[in-house]
Amino acid sequence: MKGSRLTILAALVCAGAAVSAWGCGGGGGGDVVIDARSDARQDPVSDVADTVAQEDARPGDTVTGDEGTSGGLNLTGTWAQRNCQNEHYQTTLGGGDGTRVSIALITLTQTGLTVTESAKVCDLRVPPITGTQVTFPAAAINSIPQINTTKTLDKDAVGAKYETGTDPLIQLVAWNPSSNPASEALPTVPTDPRVYDQDSDGKPGATVLIDAGILGRGELYVVARAVMNLTGTVKSPTEISGTMHFTSEQVTLDASKPIFKATTTVTEQAGSTFKKVKLPTTMTCDQVVSQENTFFGGACPAYP
Repeated sequence: MKGSRLTILAALVCAGAAVSAWGCGGGGGGDVVIDARSDARQDPVSDVADTVAQEDARPGDTVTGDEGTSGGLNLTGTWAQRNCQNEHYQTTLGGGDGTRVSIALITLTQTGLTVTESAKVCDLRVPPITGTQVTFPAAAINSIPQINTTKTLDKDAVGAKYETGTDPLIQLVAWNPSSNPASEALPTVPTDPRVYDQDSDGKPGATVLIDAGILGRGELYVVARAVMNLTGTVKSPTEISGTMHFTSEQVTLDASKPIFKATTTVTEQAGSTFKKVKLPTTMTCDQVVSQENTFFGGACPAYP
């Protein structure tokens, strides 16, 4: 039973972590803590998004162009982003490694060197750890708020830096801050007035599911915050990719079984990356997730 217990939360990396990362963590009882610094992985330039956009477009669909009327970039359009995050899950009794995958649908609008971005989480998947699997139900994923941010390119051409700079992505899950969303302490109890029922299931916070083997199945009711910084490059008119740095916090407000409130520390390992590819404007979350390997050139590399 100890082996199952120590991994109950090891696979759980917050319901909102966004876009990103769209990741999680925290401090205190029942929390998961992450302080990540990812190393770069070289990712070959690919025009798969353009190819798929043209092949999948139906009559009447609009496929966005690659270049602006003045010969510069035209990043305006619908994009998909996938984060492949390699992480080590650790408790006092042991731990394990795996890759968390998150996919989002992104709307980009470019005006000169300014790019505004709105990201909607489509899918969150965490690896099974020693027989324990965490699943994010559709209600939890669909209710994650969008992330909006603005970036400034250093030039209007391929090779431009694509970085969050002083405007990091901040993803809040199931709570409304009363002051600074990036630094205010997260709620720790269900009765905190900042907590709300994000997925409208009658439970505090956002609900995620756990299958813990011999310990049975259950639910976690969580709040979370992820603060993410992207460091990337415009590799082509249809691809933006690079690394991400982030800190994330998650608090388990309550659970269907007390044992599911165990504490685990998660640390990102080398090789974690993000990649955006440009899509037809008609693509939906379901379409992107179902064609993940086509758009992103295969599955996330196995880790370790």
